[in-house]
Amino acid sequence: MFYIFVNNKILKSNIYPPKFHENIEIDNKNRLKLSILSETLKIKITMNTHSLKTIISSAQKTVKRFTSTWLCAVIICITLNYTILFDTLDDNYLVLNLVLSLTLGISLFFALDIWSETRKNTLKWRVITNSIGYILLILYYFTLPTSNDTNNTEIHIVYYIIYCIILHLLVSIAPALSSKTQHSFWSFNKNLFIRFWVSLLYAGVIYIGITLALLSLKYAFNISIEGEIYLCILILCASIINIWIFLSGIDVDLFKNDKENVYPKGLKIFTQYILLPLLLIYLVIIYAYGIQVLITGDWPNGKISLMIIGVAILGYLTNLLLFPIAYLKQKNWLKTFYKVLYYLMIPLAVLILYLIYIRINEYGFTIHRYYVLLIGIWIFFTSIYQIIQPGNIKVIPISLTIFISLSTFGFWSMENVSERSQVNHLREVLTEVGVLKQGKLLFEYDIKTDSLISESNTIPTTTSEKVEEIESTINYLGRYHGFKSINPWFKQDLEEIRIYKDSSKIDAWNLHFILGLNKFHYKIEGKKNIRFYNSKDKVLQLNRFDYYLEYSIYYSDNNLKQYNLDDKLVEVELEDCINLGIRLNGEIVKTINLVDFTLDLNRKYPSQKNDPPKEEFILQFQNDSIALKVCIYTIKLTRDKSEDKIIDIDTGIFVKIL
Repeated sequence: MFYIFVNNKILKSNIYPPKFHENIEIDNKNRLKLSILSETLKIKITMNTHSLKTIISSAQKTVKRFTSTWLCAVIICITLNYTILFDTLDDNYLVLNLVLSLTLGISLFFALDIWSETRKNTLKWRVITNSIGYILLILYYFTLPTSNDTNNTEIHIVYYIIYCIILHLLVSIAPALSSKTQHSFWSFNKNLFIRFWVSLLYAGVIYIGITLALLSLKYAFNISIEGEIYLCILILCASIINIWIFLSGIDVDLFKNDKENVYPKGLKIFTQYILLPLLLIYLVIIYAYGIQVLITGDWPNGKISLMIIGVAILGYLTNLLLFPIAYLKQKNWLKTFYKVLYYLMIPLAVLILYLIYIRINEYGFTIHRYYVLLIGIWIFFTSIYQIIQPGNIKVIPISLTIFISLSTFGFWSMENVSERSQVNHLREVLTEVGVLKQGKLLFEYDIKTDSLISESNTIPTTTSEKVEEIESTINYLGRYHGFKSINPWFKQDLEEIRIYKDSSKIDAWNLHFILGLNKFHYKIEGKKNIRFYNSKDKVLQLNRFDYYLEYSIYYSDNNLKQYNLDDKLVEVELEDCINLGIRLNGEIVKTINLVDFTLDLNRKYPSQKNDPPKEEFILQFQNDSIALKVCIYTIKLTRDKSEDKIIDIDTGIFVKIL
């Protein structure tokens, strides 16, 4: 209903209000005509507050129903935005650990609330289960590393990812025990799937809309808006708004669509005409590749197993999404596809297991290989189960949850198995090379004095593959597990070395130096690698120089690095893997032939019983425009068919602009 004021009288109108610049004619019995421009009308539109009340009521019900989940999202938003806007926390680990814990809490509390609703638990039991959830989150928070933690490795990131997967699977299987039919279970997860994408879409549109509005204000009225504001809005939309839209769409009757027997048309088109054809294409490619491998006998590396796992997961996802069509509507060709797919999965699972067995047998377990083996076993057994008992889709997420959960604790856990395996592998390789005997190093360098402190002066001789194997194993241990388990092998205490290096943890490069890997000479099939290490000074002193530049290249095609020094541009480039060129404002000022430099060092110190003095690794140059001091810390030359190349270099360049 609209009210139009004409000559201080109110005229009611049920028609849509007129557009601007249109004439309005009102006839009465006296044929009175009034012509008025619409922009001069005073239009009063009554506002219907029903929709606003509905939104508020929905928000209140959502908060009451999923209180802990909502609380986690709110705390995450406030914590991140406060940190961004005020930057008051010196230790960012506190914020990071809190946010990581609360993101897990969102899935955890949602799963607990859904489970309580399906079990029709009383308020008392819901409080108890949520309290247990808070205790678990607190315990997890205190397992996370801080800035003072000397054993801060990437294993914590792996555990976080695994916990995220487990909790999302728990959300999926929370109503499994209470759902009466397979379709009830499918209906609940279908609703979750749709709500996830809807909430993500809505939150994204809201963020884009607000961002465009702020940009309009900025350019239209020259209003200064800090960049942090956009990030804060993104966090708000990704946390509170996204979670609220998602939770508000979870119907109180979790299996409502089960009663209505509804299958979304859009989902049907997506799965039946997009996912299914893609799956068939990938299966043809994988099987064609497998036949080629069987014919040629050339077994691929372990990376092919990841592609096979991806195809298997795509197949499971397609089957789960098509479940109601295949089993409830009795479409024969889809039922046949269901059975055939699981038969096709078994050879792929066997191929995964064989490929990963080869890698594990050669190089031992890593976290990656552990989970490839685990997923391969899971695919094998679930495929067999689906052939014997077709149609039981609950088994797929429940069994996967059990498999992954078992990998997080016990002596069989991915952390313990991979660490033991890699330590044993490193022990075997070092013993084979002749560096380790009866758990003690025979060849060890003092990192403080750069002198040999072991009883043996015999330089180890081995192949380049063995040295690279030692390096990669040490790098892996340093990345995920630390070096506590191999500390007894050394005469030097690794903790004292950490303190000496003034570092939060032992770097893998330090162990490369202690083991004297740069001393090893090795030949294979006409190749000869020559490498030298030179320890970096603990404190870099500029003295008469103004700038210090770090230039490192390792098997890279992009060898050019640029440095802006005030108004000057300094460029450093390893040209053709031979010359180190240094340019100032585009003009070459110094070219160093690193191949000749390395070969000269090798001629002077062929057996490397004595380390080259540090002066050998320092090159200085000066002209009218620039003074340079190039300190070479690592350099590696490889020779193949009389072609010499520098493939690894780590330098520090002191610069003074004259």
